[in-house]
Amino acid sequence: MKKSIIMAVSASLLLFMSGCGGEDPQQAAAQVSEEVKLKFVDVVSIEKQKEPLLISIMGTVEPNQSASLAFNSTGKIVSLPVKKGTHVKRGQVLGELDTNLSATDALTAQRMAEQANASRNQLLQGATKEAIDQQQVKIESARQKLEKAEKDLQTMESLFSNGAISKNEVDVLKNEVALLANNLKTEEISLASLMKGPNQEELTSANLSIAQAQKEMARVNQELQDKVLKAPFNGIVVEVNQQEGDLASGGTPVLTLVDLSQIKVNLQVKLDHLEHFKLYKQVIVRNEDQMKWTGTVSYVSPVADPTSGKYLVEITVPLKNMAWDGGTVVTVQTPRSLSTGIVVPLASVGINESGNYVLVVDDGAVKKQQVELGQTLDDLVEITSGLKEGKKLITSGISYLLEGEKVEIRGGK
Repeated sequence: MKKSIIMAVSASLLLFMSGCGGEDPQQAAAQVSEEVKLKFVDVVSIEKQKEPLLISIMGTVEPNQSASLAFNSTGKIVSLPVKKGTHVKRGQVLGELDTNLSATDALTAQRMAEQANASRNQLLQGATKEAIDQQQVKIESARQKLEKAEKDLQTMESLFSNGAISKNEVDVLKNEVALLANNLKTEEISLASLMKGPNQEELTSANLSIAQAQKEMARVNQELQDKVLKAPFNGIVVEVNQQEGDLASGGTPVLTLVDLSQIKVNLQVKLDHLEHFKLYKQVIVRNEDQMKWTGTVSYVSPVADPTSGKYLVEITVPLKNMAWDGGTVVTVQTPRSLSTGIVVPLASVGINESGNYVLVVDDGAVKKQQVELGQTLDDLVEITSGLKEGKKLITSGISYLLEGEKVEIRGGK
């Protein structure tokens, strides 16, 4: 079909030229045939990249930190001084529950602990001089009573031997003497105990009382802390779910706090791009308005996502006074490292039995050059060897061209 068209065009031109009576018809025919057969080709002049090529990957923005905050106890909200947009500092009180009952329990527990400590300290310090003196007075009184009873018993036994009194009266007094002797012995043991100090059993009991009091204090203090809501980090309140007077349930979120002093950008990176996202490497992050910030690679997943086959990479971006909303789509860019700096359109590379090749225009004719390929860069590919600067590379339609075929560069360049 193409041959028929060429012949028809050639014949028409010959008739026209012979009618004009100018040039030799055969010479003109040869010239016309040559001109009609020339194909136009698009070329680019090969030169090294002056600016580094960038890898650009879309990512989504997340706050550096985000927390849904809840009380750890149930109760009536008596204070909630924040609202949406409030900037807060770490440790700042964001809300409080009614603490009247807990405060009473705390006071009781504190008194119990103070009493237990006082009792133990008294044991460790030993008996006071006043207590020892009092005990000695008791011993002296018991001794005097015993001595008097023993004298009375002697008198009663003498009377009994003379038949003046009954045996029963003597036995009653003997029992009284025995009781008084035991009483004296008990008081002397008490004095010895005071002088010796506390025994291990008494100390163990005192320590147990202190431990129980401290445990109760810790429980009550924790209960008081559970009724106070504090900011775990500097941030902005972005959501408030309840208000003062509401009944808060333990564990139910009351408000949401985010930290936008810096953001995290989540990327899904292909394996052949992963080498350009080394940990701690700095990258460029652009928003939709083309404003740019410098970010740092803060995490690279060691395993690929089983669904996408890509790797999660996190970029941390300090924002100072500039805040972005979570969910914003941004572009992360990082330069590629190229071995030669020469890249060509992927469509300009062909494959034959010897490997990869490109076509160049050399002295008006097509010339095939075998090349080695490097990285694929979207619709471009790196040439690592086989192609030098200054060559006129044919960029498309290479499957329709033969080596040695005469061509004309489109636009005459």
